[in-house]
Amino acid sequence: MSLEGDIYTALSGATAVTDETTAIFPEHRLYETTAVALPAVVYSRLAGSRVNDLSGYSGLENAVVEIDVYTSSVDKRRIIGDAVVATMTAATAFKCILTDSPIDDYISEENEVKEYIRTFDFSIWTT
Repeated sequence: MSLEGDIYTALSGATAVTDETTAIFPEHRLYETTAVALPAVVYSRLAGSRVNDLSGYSGLENAVVEIDVYTSSVDKRRIIGDAVVATMTAATAFKCILTDSPIDDYISEENEVKEYIRTFDFSIWTT
């Protein structure tokens, strides 16, 4: 299975995540089919490298993956964000670490907050 498939399997199989949302997407939210469903989790590969040694390709790959949590409240952003981190770091199909502290943001229209966002960057090792 691909890394993206493994991430989806981990997130969609975690009760702590799916109790809050089943809107889990690769790359971007599907606005047309979900009517801008919140909350949502979006994951995408930002970069990656194959690990080589003196014998050539070692069979290891290291990817940088960003996961964004979109919610309509600050509390849900924290709850789902904590569930995503716990799920990713406990995954058995890959090994990963959170590389930075999460970044919080929001989207507003006419001085009204519409969405709260928490962004995580993970370094993920696969074979």
